[in-house]
Amino acid sequence: MKWSEIKPKSLSELDRDLAAVQSRLVDLQFKVRSGAEKRVHEIGKARKEASRILTRMHQLRHTSHSSSAPITEA
Repeated sequence: MKWSEIKPKSLSELDRDLAAVQSRLVDLQFKVRSGAEKRVHEIGKARKEASRILTRMHQLRHTSHSSSAPITEA
């Protein structure tokens, strides 16, 4: 999933996508270790996708907290 696909999603959609990616990652890791899957690079792709989703989730949480509490300068 590209960043441009991740960016417009809401937190609930990202949470659902993250669960799916993590499930796929566990499945891929099991298949590679058992020899059923030869495309080892797919593990790296799934990890990177999970990182992108987590990054966007963090950004959304951070901006929602900072926008509700305005910063005042003394």
